[in-house]
Amino acid sequence: MKKRSGSGWGTGHNLEQMQRVLLVKLGRGSEALDSAWARFLAFPAEFTYEELIRYAPKAERRASHEKAMEASAHGDLASLIPLRLSTKELPRLVERLERATDVELERLSHFVLEPAAKRLVKSHPGLAAKAFRALCKRIVDAGKSKVGPAELHTHAGRQHAVAGRYACNAQQEDRATGRIQPDPAEPLLSQGFVQRQALQRVELAHQADHL
Repeated sequence: MKKRSGSGWGTGHNLEQMQRVLLVKLGRGSEALDSAWARFLAFPAEFTYEELIRYAPKAERRASHEKAMEASAHGDLASLIPLRLSTKELPRLVERLERATDVELERLSHFVLEPAAKRLVKSHPGLAAKAFRALCKRIVDAGKSKVGPAELHTHAGRQHAVAGRYACNAQQEDRATGRIQPDPAEPLLSQGFVQRQALQRVELAHQADHL
């Protein structure tokens, strides 16, 4: 039997799926559910969650969902982020990302972290900026771009500034529609100011890393 790969897929996974289907056909649905639970607990991810919910009785799916979310709270970020996004568990995603260190985020693939960053730009711009900063750091450190260092750094800063631009747009929209009352002590920031501030933050972080 092929061993489980790093992503959790492989011959073993396919065999487990076939066994669960067979168990259901034999009227042993509870055993199929137990198997799905064991798989999810060993590897909490989007596809193992879907398999788990497939075998959970309809009346128990909400409880199974909550149990799965709690059980996966300390899972690997690379699998946890897609799981939280696919299940629309934004509060739980926010809580986990707030605890994540910059190093943890910088290790994540662009395909994993960017969707989370984009999802958070309006509701949690500060946290989105933290994620974008990690993405920019990967770009700068990798040095794989064909452009020069100055252009590469500017690109990183612009990507990081996305969070600021969305935050500014959301603030303007809220004030225009009356959803929030303007605070005289907190002037509305221009997009240009937010962008310059983001660029400066990336530059300072880059300089600190190379001291």
